[in-house]
Amino acid sequence: MKKLRMVFLNADGKKVTFNQTNCHQELTGEVVKGFMDGVAALKLISKDGILQYELPQSADYVETIVTELF
Repeated sequence: MKKLRMVFLNADGKKVTFNQTNCHQELTGEVVKGFMDGVAALKLISKDGILQYELPQSADYVETIVTELF
């Protein structure tokens, strides 16, 4: 299963990752960028007084392959 990884910059300019595991597997870049812009515009989430998810940077699908050993 693929998960959607979205990377933002916080108010301090540090990378913050938002992962979504249960999402459509064929979202377009335009749709994801629009979502990320909406999240950034809300300015709802902060940690230790630092606004998180302030500036969208990138998004990609990450697929993990598990190889069972025993």
